Amino acid sequence: MATTQFDYTPGLPTRHQHREVWLANAVELCKPLFTQAGYTIPGNVRVGAGWPSKRGLSKQRRIGEAWSNLCSKDQTHEIIISVYLDDPVKVLGVLIHELIHVTVGVQHMHKKPFTDAMKALGLEGPPTATTESRQLLRTLREWVFALGRYVHASLDGLAAHQKQSTRLLLMECECGLKIRVTRKWMDVYSDTEWPCPCGGHLNSA
Repeated sequence: MATTQFDYTPGLPTRHQHREVWLANAVELCKPLFTQAGYTIPGNVRVGAGWPSKRGLSKQRRIGEAWSNLCSKDQTHEIIISVYLDDPVKVLGVLIHELIHVTVGVQHMHKKPFTDAMKALGLEGPPTATTESRQLLRTLREWVFALGRYVHASLDGLAAHQKQSTRLLLMECECGLKIRVTRKWMDVYSDTEWPCPCGGHLNSA
């Protein structure tokens, strides 16, 4: 799902201390929208923020996930919104996507029952990566004003891993030779002189 370039968070009041309360109230706002489209959201739905069970940290991130009530010990439909998301409008769009799954049945995945519902509710694009229509965006923006700030900051473990794993440090000798090495090897041999083919030594630049 593409990220919506829209964020009212900086200027919004905080009306909820916890993101899960924000999400629960968002579900209540979704119910009339579903009813107008001819669908009824199950009464036993729980929404939380966390890492999806698959591809939460992959380059093609999964940003939402729905679980059937058959998987739950207390027979509750479970929805997980990725902690990578902090744009409140996008969070609402993903929430609607996942609510469709639990409403039409997660066993249908992204087949016709899902695609019929997504179109009726204002989602567009490929069923596996929906985006919000202009009309739906207007509605979601109104909801954001009503809900207040989404009390959450994006958690991006992938970006941290990439930065740590790809950063190379420059080493150079007076002769002009330059090489780059990873932080890992700099830490391992921090007290060791790095010999240069010229007979000198490489030092960090």
